[in-house]
Amino acid sequence: MVLGSVHVTVGAIVLREGPGEPRQVLLTKRRPDRTDWAGLWGVPAGRLQEGEEVEEALVRELAEESGLLVHEFEFLETVYAEEPITGRRYVHNLYLVSRWEGEAENRAPHEHETIAWVGAAEVASLPMPARLREILLALLGGERPVSRSW
Repeated sequence: MVLGSVHVTVGAIVLREGPGEPRQVLLTKRRPDRTDWAGLWGVPAGRLQEGEEVEEALVRELAEESGLLVHEFEFLETVYAEEPITGRRYVHNLYLVSRWEGEAENRAPHEHETIAWVGAAEVASLPMPARLREILLALLGGERPVSRSW
């Protein structure tokens, strides 16, 4: 959905942790030929469709991009960002998905080069928007991210 010149999106932060294993987050890598956020890593996300509620878009986008079916989630933070190349402005509504079913796979190869579960060390070094990195590193470290004022 576009409000004026601002794109409204929703993003799913999906964490997993097995017994004796470090916490990981599900990330996608945008294809290099995409107009916005090309070549960057991020969470499964997408624009709201006309008339769609944010939570409906969350469930739809996660299923379309990864095949995961959402059962429980909570609002985490709204991030305002400008795409570094095009200058397009975005309002990203981020949700923490706490319960889901299915195995993650790249169901949107036209948008994403790959989809992967990654740990904190990888998140720290992968190319991605700075605020998203801060949020993910806090969550992977077992903390709640500190919201910023805008």
